[in-house]
Amino acid sequence: MKKKIIISFIILLLAVVAFGMLIAFQNNSFQDGVRFSDDTTQHQACYPINGGMIMVTPDVRMFFDSTSPVSTINGRDIAKLEASGVKIDSVSTIFVGLNPDRKLTVARQIYIVALPAPYFDVDPTRSRCTAFFPEYDSCGSIENVKFIRDDSRLSRLGMDFIERFAVEYSWGKSMIILLDSVPDEFQKFADMHREFSPIDVVFSPGPQYFLDLEVDGRRNDFFIDTTLPRITINVPEDDGVKDAGGVPDPYRFRGRYVNAVREPDQLVLIGARAKYQDIHRSSAVNKGERYFCNPLNMVVNDVVLDFPSGNLLIRRGSRIGHNPGFGLPSE
Repeated sequence: MKKKIIISFIILLLAVVAFGMLIAFQNNSFQDGVRFSDDTTQHQACYPINGGMIMVTPDVRMFFDSTSPVSTINGRDIAKLEASGVKIDSVSTIFVGLNPDRKLTVARQIYIVALPAPYFDVDPTRSRCTAFFPEYDSCGSIENVKFIRDDSRLSRLGMDFIERFAVEYSWGKSMIILLDSVPDEFQKFADMHREFSPIDVVFSPGPQYFLDLEVDGRRNDFFIDTTLPRITINVPEDDGVKDAGGVPDPYRFRGRYVNAVREPDQLVLIGARAKYQDIHRSSAVNKGERYFCNPLNMVVNDVVLDFPSGNLLIRRGSRIGHNPGFGLPSE
């Protein structure tokens, strides 16, 4: 009897391990088919961004969400994309993984979208300033982008998709530009690194990415959140950052307002550069992380988050003069 129990336990354990390996393989390869379409030689996609959301088509905006392990889409956006001529297929399958709230979810259908990859045209009639208009009518596409359906929230492109690209943020154009490779004029600024928990290894289609920052002499890993519209760096209330005359500055975070204090002129070290910069201090918890930042708001040059190589890079000569953040001077 005891021998049968041991054998049954071993069989059950092997079945659990095999199931875990199957789920892990499914999630790790979830977006393996993502690629620029073959009918365009311009392998980049240019999306206007505002408030952490990109304009995928003139009618559809999605969160560009580095904190979400998986990309999600709601029924309203599916209908809008199909109405605009975007190719969408659906496949009946079983997806077991983490949702944008990092809670375990099960989906029975995957949507495969040929995401428009617009480029931009400069308006030659504008003399005092330059306007950039994305061209959607004749653009290529990013093929085989997979989404799970989630009608309870706004659609989002998660880290499972984002980490496939070098992601440029252009200050002058206010655009996110997805690239196959980093342009030559960019130079390395700092390292990014990714982390996996045991749960992530099995259930997360996309890893978590962090920047190593030192704020007021305290070094921590800061979770990268590309959805934050105006926050550069946030530390928890009990971090011990010195009071430099902070002022109340609540902000909207994950659909709710949180109390925060903006602390001016804190010494921040990133890579090999240090600068006095405003930070926020709040109790907001970002998917379990108390330290978080948005590199798109921190650097005043055009910046690239090259997720495949784990590098943060900036373009020399693209500095916005009135912004007091990190950057390189013009040459």
